[in-house]
Amino acid sequence: MARAKKVIDWVELSDSFQKGVIVSVKVVVGNNTSTKTGLKITNLNKKTMTVMEVDRTNKKNIFRKFLRTDIVQIEGFELTLRKDVLPRKEESDWGSIGQGRYQRRAYSNHSKGWSSNAPQYR
Repeated sequence: MARAKKVIDWVELSDSFQKGVIVSVKVVVGNNTSTKTGLKITNLNKKTMTVMEVDRTNKKNIFRKFLRTDIVQIEGFELTLRKDVLPRKEESDWGSIGQGRYQRRAYSNHSKGWSSNAPQYR
């Protein structure tokens, strides 16, 4: 019994959509339409796209991730998402940039051998 292959239908992006390009994303929820401008593409995969918004007043980076299948229309550098689809939102403070999620303890061989502070040297 052969399985039917699931057909994924998405809008084909042109070669001008690469990391670092500034785009606008239009979201339609109910009867309301909202457009975010000045979003920078930070990650572009086969299935997903991640854009970044810089909030200078609150010193935060806001990342919005959505599936490429949710893109309905492309006009220039403005992407329109399907109705009632909101991108997943993650925020990071500017102070946390470059820090890992886990802190490693520093490992040192400094006091493993003979030490000038050993009892026989006092």
